[in-house]
Amino acid sequence: MNGCVEFDLYGNVNSTHVNGTRSSTVSGFRRLRPKLVHLDLYHVSVAARGDISCVVPMVSHVDHCEHDVDVVVTEQGLADLRGTSPKQRAVQIIDKCVHPEYRPMLKDYYFRALNHSRGNTRRT
Repeated sequence: MNGCVEFDLYGNVNSTHVNGTRSSTVSGFRRLRPKLVHLDLYHVSVAARGDISCVVPMVSHVDHCEHDVDVVVTEQGLADLRGTSPKQRAVQIIDKCVHPEYRPMLKDYYFRALNHSRGNTRRT
């Protein structure tokens, strides 16, 4: 298992930047990155004593794209992202990994994104 700073609804991971500034590398990501094919990720769902969700609509910096991440685990649960579409990933992460206090906000973001999407609007 590896840690991170934040991850988004689609499985993209920021493991090196906090507030736009490079922080120390979390869990040896920098050493592992060239060798990674698939990644299992563990992180708490909130930070700063519950004031900040670590699951965000979009990460501020992408170190590992959604194609490298297989499983996301928080204290709320586990989302197995293997073989899922971006829409399915978002639903799984919201339902299984997001802290209950932040679930309504991220669901609202997800549904607004679906309604304003110019692509395939079929819901999953």
